[in-house]
Amino acid sequence: MGDLVQRETKHGVSGSSRATLKRLVIPGSHNSATHSIRETTVFSAMGRCQDLSIREQLLAGIRFFDLRIASGPNGKGVNIYHGRLMGAPFEEILNDISGFCKEFPTEFIILLVAAEYGRPFSPGGKAISLGMLRSHLGSVDDEVEDRLLCKVRSRHDLVNTPLQDLIKEKGRVFVLLRSLIFDDFVINGVKHDEKYVRTEYGFFDSTQWLRNKFHNTMNSLELLESNLREIRRHKANKRRYLVNNQFILTPSFDGDICGLLSGASTLQPVKLANWKLYQPPRGSHGTGVPVIHEIFLEHPEEDWNVISLDFVSLAPSIVDLCIGFNFHPLEIQLALLGNGGGRRSAEDVTELVQAKVLRGTCLFLHPLHEFDPWDYRLPQFALTIVYKISETMFSIVIPLTKDEFTPVILLHEQNHLLAGGEEISFGEGTRGNGSMMPRDSGVTLTWQKTEQMSFRFAYVDDDENEDVERMKAIDKESAVTPQ
Repeated sequence: MGDLVQRETKHGVSGSSRATLKRLVIPGSHNSATHSIRETTVFSAMGRCQDLSIREQLLAGIRFFDLRIASGPNGKGVNIYHGRLMGAPFEEILNDISGFCKEFPTEFIILLVAAEYGRPFSPGGKAISLGMLRSHLGSVDDEVEDRLLCKVRSRHDLVNTPLQDLIKEKGRVFVLLRSLIFDDFVINGVKHDEKYVRTEYGFFDSTQWLRNKFHNTMNSLELLESNLREIRRHKANKRRYLVNNQFILTPSFDGDICGLLSGASTLQPVKLANWKLYQPPRGSHGTGVPVIHEIFLEHPEEDWNVISLDFVSLAPSIVDLCIGFNFHPLEIQLALLGNGGGRRSAEDVTELVQAKVLRGTCLFLHPLHEFDPWDYRLPQFALTIVYKISETMFSIVIPLTKDEFTPVILLHEQNHLLAGGEEISFGEGTRGNGSMMPRDSGVTLTWQKTEQMSFRFAYVDDDENEDVERMKAIDKESAVTPQ
């Protein structure tokens, strides 16, 4: 989210176009701190839902964290838990979060903290956990510049305040508590209920602030359909809360302990269960589209808010897609598939590539699925794309090799320069023309600038030495000359 805030500051974005939490798509993780459950622990495969540390998840783009806690060994301290499986001390997790926030001061993070069901959690332990949160994030009495805690007065305040203002005026870490933590929470005769904790600590009962349905299914199709039904119940223009869509498959265990211990395993670990979401369907021979990708390809315009995943390390493209949805539009002007020589040095695939721009902001393309399989018999070829972001033209060349093919191409404002995008220079003046050969593309692009400040692109087939008359008119009479 930090890049989004910096972009709005740089471009002076104002009014209704400013990002708010209820309209952002926020990558999240489920059972976020279970990476800290030791792999040597019996049945750890049933409890570990992540294999990246909290800091690694933050660096990967995760901004919503689901933290389950209870009393530590012998009732001392507070630890991460998933069922009976114990992870790291809660303090270590908060160190990662507060350290990251201090290092990156324009980021906004949401924490959902829960008392793990069925685990002992004394009132004293609960008080310690709240004290840890306050120690790391600051007090409601601190000035905003002296705290990380996001202090808001209402749900409307949280979801409708522009993100830039929320960070500057309210704080950067918003804390929700699941209601189980308030059960039997009495210290020295003082009942620590939702109202008391909200007033004293600035933490809120998630029941009123978050829709957080768990779908409890092993069936991928049922999971996807259930999430669609859920998000359609909570339209962005009407909701005054956050919505967490959990794309998580439930692992199975039929209770046959003897069979499990003898090696005839009936245990389906969390990672194995969710692997099905992140892989192409069976029978596609690796050229299909992963199951979870399909739902966003088919339903990109839904009012997605928080997207929670198990093992976010297995789905970096979904995390990146969620991030990209929040940025400026990306317009494809020309796309060429070239092999750098031979009879067909370039094929115009502009319409195909344009059709894979989701929400007008993210190119989400699966080359093995979309392009002619014949192309992959070539040792190497490249996809050359000319595109526009914020009235500036860019080109990028994406190599596609037979031995190391690219399973998915994901391009948006936040990542395109890191991916190799280069700005196209057209020179000064209202008219002109020229040519360029993006490196490693195997094609030559020509451009023409008209008096109406529009641009037309074409490509030259170097092998046959003739102009191909497939000019792409762009924003006639309206585009601004890139600077």
